Amino acid sequence: MPLFESIPIDVDEVRRLLAEHWSLELADCLKVSQNHTYRATNKQGDRFILRVTPDPLQTRLDTIELEVQLLDFLSAHHLPVCRAIPSALTSKSVVSPQSLHLCLFEHGRGER
Repeated sequence: MPLFESIPIDVDEVRRLLAEHWSLELADCLKVSQNHTYRATNKQGDRFILRVTPDPLQTRLDTIELEVQLLDFLSAHHLPVCRAIPSALTSKSVVSPQSLHLCLFEHGRGER
């Protein structure tokens, strides 16, 4: 994949998967590049970050899973990172239907 290539995704499919796996609603799109980054919310108004990675060649899953493992490791050692949230359906932090990989992350709390 060339640097900065953006592959279109089916936003309705992403919305459905987010609701199915995490019971959240898709909010605004923050960024579109190699990954599509969205805000997501629950009924209480809590915010989350959803990263959707198109992968038509099925070559990126290993690196995404490694990234999630690194965040888990850093969190386990008390470093302030935004961990991936496992799916309620699969208990996996990466949901990979067909040619998409979805990761839901805690929203950074900032300095407040």
